Amino acid sequence: MEAARPFRADHVGSLLRPASLKARRLEREAGRIGAEQLAAEEDASIREVVKLQEDVGLQGITDGEHRRKSWHMDFLLQLGGWSSQGQTIPVTFHGKSGDLHFTRPDLAITGRVTRPKPIFVDAFTFLRSVVTRTPKLTIPSPNMLYSQVGRAGVNRKAPGETNQQRDHATTSKNVKGPIAHTGGGFQESVGYTTLRDNRTSAFPSP
Repeated sequence: MEAARPFRADHVGSLLRPASLKARRLEREAGRIGAEQLAAEEDASIREVVKLQEDVGLQGITDGEHRRKSWHMDFLLQLGGWSSQGQTIPVTFHGKSGDLHFTRPDLAITGRVTRPKPIFVDAFTFLRSVVTRTPKLTIPSPNMLYSQVGRAGVNRKAPGETNQQRDHATTSKNVKGPIAHTGGGFQESVGYTTLRDNRTSAFPSP
């Protein structure tokens, strides 16, 4: 029986992707395996993280975001209203084991922010089929797109900045509707908090 919400203990739901899954995703990107083979690897990995969460007593269960390469960019890149010149921005994570370097697309908002098609519905449907408790989905909050592009990335000839922010908030609500229709579920939007130390304050404010 599903426990009453809000739960006494909860978590965001991002879980480390196993090396084998990351390797399969790279093989898929290189064209060495098909989409079905990657999906099978993702399915198996998701079943494992579902069991892990249920075994420790959590009530809100995620897929660990094991069907994504990036927890937020996989979502944002499915929205309408942005464009890219094909350039990337370098990103560095600082950890105990050293620095991890990667890149993300350099985006600009050039039109109304929309949802051209349902996002993550199939992923959530699979998750719901393998849990015995409440399935939930982590999606980026509306401020995440804006934090990725900043004011410099907003086309001044496009609809006004305030309208674009409102469009994104409306789009976020539209994303949740189809997911709710698959069986309810529990979605948790997450945004970044910027700590204004000497390093971060050196960057232009979004």
